[in-house]
Amino acid sequence: MRKTLLMISAFLFVTLTAVCQTAEKFSPVALHQDLAYLKQQLFDVHADPFTEISRKDYAKLFEKADQSIKEPMTALEFYQLIRPMVANLSDEHAQINLPKELYTYNDRSVFLPFTLKKSGAGFVIDTVLSVSSGLKANDAITAINGIKVKELVARAAEYTTGYPDQRQRNALKQFGYLYSISGKLKEEFRVESAGRSITVTGIRYMSWENYLKSIFGGTVSCDQLLSYRKISETGYINACSFGARGKAAFTAYERAADSLFLLAKKDGVKRIVIDVSRNTGGNSALGDFLIRQFYKGEYLSYRMSWRRSNEYLDLIKSWGIKNEDYEKLNPGEVMHSGPDTPWMQGVKDPFKGKVYIMIGSGTFSSAIIFATIIKDSKLAQLIGEEPLEGHPTHFGEMYGTALPNTKLAVSFGVKEWIRPLGKDAGNRLTPDIFIPLDRAIEDVIRDLEKSHP
Repeated sequence: MRKTLLMISAFLFVTLTAVCQTAEKFSPVALHQDLAYLKQQLFDVHADPFTEISRKDYAKLFEKADQSIKEPMTALEFYQLIRPMVANLSDEHAQINLPKELYTYNDRSVFLPFTLKKSGAGFVIDTVLSVSSGLKANDAITAINGIKVKELVARAAEYTTGYPDQRQRNALKQFGYLYSISGKLKEEFRVESAGRSITVTGIRYMSWENYLKSIFGGTVSCDQLLSYRKISETGYINACSFGARGKAAFTAYERAADSLFLLAKKDGVKRIVIDVSRNTGGNSALGDFLIRQFYKGEYLSYRMSWRRSNEYLDLIKSWGIKNEDYEKLNPGEVMHSGPDTPWMQGVKDPFKGKVYIMIGSGTFSSAIIFATIIKDSKLAQLIGEEPLEGHPTHFGEMYGTALPNTKLAVSFGVKEWIRPLGKDAGNRLTPDIFIPLDRAIEDVIRDLEKSHP
């Protein structure tokens, strides 16, 4: 069944949304309508909207937001009001974005140029994105524009998504960006640092985008979804994306996997490393084309919980997909499947050497599923580093809609994908062999060959 289900990856930066101010304001009536629509969509369509908080407590958040709407608002102002509404879903794919026509941010420098990290009971600068800011790493930050940093970090966490600990990490790692989109956009900031007050000039959106690409894996070129080269006695396959759609693309990917493993056999390599350390997902079925090159037999598949809703039923019908089991459920009921032990039909001449799967900071969504199946089924060993964002158990199968008046785009998962070994196995994907990846791949392979000849 898993082969037929698309796992559509969210845009790499699950909290990154360009923002733009517009003069158009929407009436309180229109805003109340949009808020009510958002509540209905989250409560009725999301796979499990009450993972963190109860229906009653979630409803109180919407009631508080509704009561705060007294004057007309721009799309940006309304975005800032409702963006925290998706935080408590524990859904690392969930998003609320401004309309597409507003994605292009102007050239004003309105983003705070640093990230934070905890230091004892306080916070210090971790990374500075502007050399002219007058700030440096490890400077203690106590307040910004008169507000204590502790309060600002808590606010920033509400403007990102994922699990609670994930949101806390992102609040620090993306602090300057999240600080700006959660408040009024300004070009100068009064920063209290190490007993002094300094004026810091903001940076442009592009600077933050480039930084986040670098830490989440988006700077690696992926012109080829699969590529191969021999490094010493190792065949290195870079599976940088599972982003293929349609029958023709699937066929091309399968043929590429066949040919690359054939090259590795001709090269006589002792081991193969399949690198998904920067693979942010796409379609989970593509991982099967890689597994079948070195494994044949039973393996553990994911468990799945799929919530029935009229909205998602209408969507899959529009795609020409008919699922009678899903259709006959009542709205709100949940369809469960797995864990199964499907049979992997391997190739005629599978690779017989050792196989390692490299995970890292950018491993996300369908790439997490691929690596987790391999780990939980013990098909190969994982090497590298723990993913920064992706979790083995997560919400997926994306559904999207737009608020009727402001046209803010909303997206979230309608299925919960549960790792083969279940939730009791934990929700972090850790490598079997830790190898730091912040260097050339040749050095990584050399370490692997030395420690595991």
